[in-house]
Amino acid sequence: MANAFWQTVVRIDAARLTPEIAVRNTLGLIAPLVIGGLTGHPAGGAVVAIGARNVCFSDSREAYAVHGRRMLLASVLVGLAVVMGALSARTATTATLAEMLWAFCAGMLIVRGQRAGDLGTVTLVTMIVFGANQLSPHDALISGALPSWVASSRPHSPSAFGPFAPPAPSET
Repeated sequence: MANAFWQTVVRIDAARLTPEIAVRNTLGLIAPLVIGGLTGHPAGGAVVAIGARNVCFSDSREAYAVHGRRMLLASVLVGLAVVMGALSARTATTATLAEMLWAFCAGMLIVRGQRAGDLGTVTLVTMIVFGANQLSPHDALISGALPSWVASSRPHSPSAFGPFAPPAPSET
């Protein structure tokens, strides 16, 4: 029994590896940390990196239009989770009610498929983490806007190219 468990834990399915996605998501995560450190704003860099990391779960090899929309939606939801978590932290009652509502919605996303369920889970965890620190409404909005804006405008994101986006393989 223990042997089967460890075989499952250490098994690597090479067919599911996507090196190009791993590289661009690594760059999208490291860049805000480096820039934050170099500019003297390591906390801001960490917040942006958290947003980028959460949005990485929505990246794929699909056509730009498909995964671009999903990544944009993910970045908005992550930003909203940051704001809601920070604002609901004022009292234990508001935090608990907000997290219960968000958990219900995240659970309902599972019906839409694994990617939607993963997004619901990531945003729920983000909300809980940011719910540990009460912020003013202004600071909460800034904290939520930073990761959303940066994650949706990463160089590999189709939305960053605007009208100059290269055509997706299925669009040619």
